Amino acid sequence: QADEDTPPPRPAIDAVRAAPRAFTYRTAQTVDGFHVKHNSHLSDVALKVVVPCSALFEATGLMPTQLRLIIVVLLAKEVGFRPIALYPAHYRVWWKLRRPYGDEGERTNDRPYWPAGKGRSADGAVWRASAKTEFGTLDDREAASFLADLVRFFGRIVHAVLAHRGRDLHFPTWLLRARLVM
Repeated sequence: QADEDTPPPRPAIDAVRAAPRAFTYRTAQTVDGFHVKHNSHLSDVALKVVVPCSALFEATGLMPTQLRLIIVVLLAKEVGFRPIALYPAHYRVWWKLRRPYGDEGERTNDRPYWPAGKGRSADGAVWRASAKTEFGTLDDREAASFLADLVRFFGRIVHAVLAHRGRDLHFPTWLLRARLVM
């Protein structure tokens, strides 16, 4: 990819039709009432409209209101809750196709202190922070840790600040724009 503002090529019609099939039948129904697998039944004519529209949403960061609807459900865990976002079917399928690019962005911008990522957990982040703080005090150094609970403020993220930090870190602009539209 020559430029971090250039989206990747549009996926082929066959890839767009195949992507929903990768979801299991047990995948939850989406917020718009469709199952993601319904997208695999679209005709070639419909997909020839869907793909350029999706590419336009991605390139501009503008998406119709109907596709921006997200419901966040807090699922009970043994202790506390875990937020689960229910997205529209179209959005889930499109991001299934774009996932490899998002994964590459995560790998390129990974930070060891982030609890999100493959093989990581919130509990692990707490233990790492606790250990680092403890080791700091053993050497008579001052130490502090800050851990944010996203369950409590997931709706308070300032997108402008997040976009600015993403640009500072050279995160692909097209991907920031496409993700922040939600």
